[in-house]
Amino acid sequence: MATSTLERLNTPPAQTWNYLRINDAVLEVPAIANDPARDYSASVDATPVRPDAHAGLEMGAGDAATAWLTSAATSAASRHTVRVSSDSPQLVEVNLSAGDVTETNVELGPDAEATIVVTASASPADAPSTTGNLLRITAARGARVTLAELVALPDSHQHLDDVGIELGQGASIEVRQYVLGAGTAVLGLAANLAGARSSLTLATRYLARGRERLDLNHVVRMRGTDTRAQVDESGVLDDDAEKTLRATIDLVRGAKGAKGREQETVLVAGDGVVNKTLPVILCDEDDVAGDHGATIGSVSQDQLSYLADRGLTEEDATELFSSAVIDDAVLSAPTGAFRDAALAIARDLLGDQAANDLAEAEASFEPRGGDAR
Repeated sequence: MATSTLERLNTPPAQTWNYLRINDAVLEVPAIANDPARDYSASVDATPVRPDAHAGLEMGAGDAATAWLTSAATSAASRHTVRVSSDSPQLVEVNLSAGDVTETNVELGPDAEATIVVTASASPADAPSTTGNLLRITAARGARVTLAELVALPDSHQHLDDVGIELGQGASIEVRQYVLGAGTAVLGLAANLAGARSSLTLATRYLARGRERLDLNHVVRMRGTDTRAQVDESGVLDDDAEKTLRATIDLVRGAKGAKGREQETVLVAGDGVVNKTLPVILCDEDDVAGDHGATIGSVSQDQLSYLADRGLTEEDATELFSSAVIDDAVLSAPTGAFRDAALAIARDLLGDQAANDLAEAEASFEPRGGDAR
């Protein structure tokens, strides 16, 4: 199969020293042949977004990723446009299996509400492939959005995820991302808090093991007055896994009263792990607050001794931390497809009994925001 190389993916707004090799990512993907006759306007939705609804929207993974994903989403079934009015709260569900690439554009009107769920999963028996998701979200005054994303792929597969968000006055979004597996996963998210008192809560939880590679880029532009952003990333790296995170909060001139916070916690459980974290605060305005930090470490000797007294090995301790990430994904699952993909990873990593116990616990647990299944 012919391939092409996407360069300068997940480039942060502020570049660092090149010798750290943290400025961008590179991904080899299937080549897409340009077809001038192809109808890129095809949509499976009856109420399309306005033509200019997403004009100029900044995307998290960068121009090369956006262009490839747009070209790869070739059929009406993989290109969705959804407009949500104030009187019709909506669930937008996107399920990707091996080799699927989708483009989804969601526009929320004033005071509208929507839950968007993106699940990428595949069977180990599927041929190695690249899965991709392009998602644009604009939310007008007072709109409320919940976005849940799950990447649960075998290590023979790779995933490219590109998200752009714009919030109007008083609009809010809660984003929960779970990356539980993929040979290579590149995820970029950019959010523009354009309206006064708009807010973003972003929580990313990840698990990487073996020789898996995870690359994340989070960019939050705080432009409106009194805007709020809370960004939390946490995860477990085991064996020879590699992870790069770029997290930027940009307090733009004019954003008086804005407050942004970013924090990452990383558990390093393998001797061959490579972890790179680039937290950045950019500030061009007075009367704002921004802070960031990262906590990176392994299980301490005191903790290991405590666990050993209770019959647990270091491997058992790592499994406990890893299972906590999976548990959170399962118990937070907003749809059946999301839950089943997370349980498949639990079965592979923790065993059948642990997965069955988790499924029983999930059955009696009400997910965040109610059960959308």
